[in-house]
Amino acid sequence: MVTLEKSEFANLRVENENETSRIRVDNKLATNLERRTVTDMFTDQEKKLIKYMELREATTEFTKKDTKTKSIISETSNKTDSEIASLKTRMESNNKTTIMPLLLLLLTS
Repeated sequence: MVTLEKSEFANLRVENENETSRIRVDNKLATNLERRTVTDMFTDQEKKLIKYMELREATTEFTKKDTKTKSIISETSNKTDSEIASLKTRMESNNKTTIMPLLLLLLTS
């Protein structure tokens, strides 16, 4: 068996402690780097989710407004069609009340 003197043992102990400290520092740095990477990934995902939610909300709002606009256009179109039909009926009625007496007047003269 190898016998170590006190100074050699002390030197080995110091080297061992230094190596242990270096390994701890390296591990802390690696852990902090990994933690930062995970945090950045989480932040990126959160930003993407927020953008998605905003886009989804905007799409929903657009769809609601589009539906409302289509409804208003449909109502206006129906009202216009009704007014046109009413005007045609009145024109026909006015033509009959105006043209018939004139025709009778021309035929009897």
